[in-house]
Amino acid sequence: MLSHDPHDPGLSAMPVAYMIYDRDQRLRFMNDRIIELFPFFGRGDIIGKSRAEIRDLLRADADFHETAMELDARSEGGKLLSSEMGAFNYGNSGLFALDDLILPDGGVMTLIRDLSEQKRAADAVERMDGALTRLGDEEAIYNGTKAKAYEIITEVACGALGASRTDIWLLNVDST
Repeated sequence: MLSHDPHDPGLSAMPVAYMIYDRDQRLRFMNDRIIELFPFFGRGDIIGKSRAEIRDLLRADADFHETAMELDARSEGGKLLSSEMGAFNYGNSGLFALDDLILPDGGVMTLIRDLSEQKRAADAVERMDGALTRLGDEEAIYNGTKAKAYEIITEVACGALGASRTDIWLLNVDST
């Protein structure tokens, strides 16, 4: 059961970032995870600011500017935010889903889930899939010289692994 006290240590320690707004749409509490994900929230006292004022702060942050515009467009007319609206980018590598939950007192809790690691993992799988497809389509792997095949394999491995260089070492039957 969700605690009604936002200062409850169990609630504050949740790995999900969240912000609690009162029925007047003013920020009353945010957990520490918010500042870990979005450091600009820690640069000033935002408690008591309205959702509109917080969106203005988001627009002022260079990394969040585009996301703030997306939030405005997707929640036009006061619609609650939902992860079904899609994920939002922040900075170069952050991807987040936001969900607004109505609280019994008429306030709103905005949950912010960090999807960045899942995105990186999905991108890695996509890169590996692309590499395997490319290797399967390379005629030189099957009908070319060993040197050309190794060149293609190392080039594809670099792209798939995001590495600047790779090597192929050949092991003889006698382990040399």
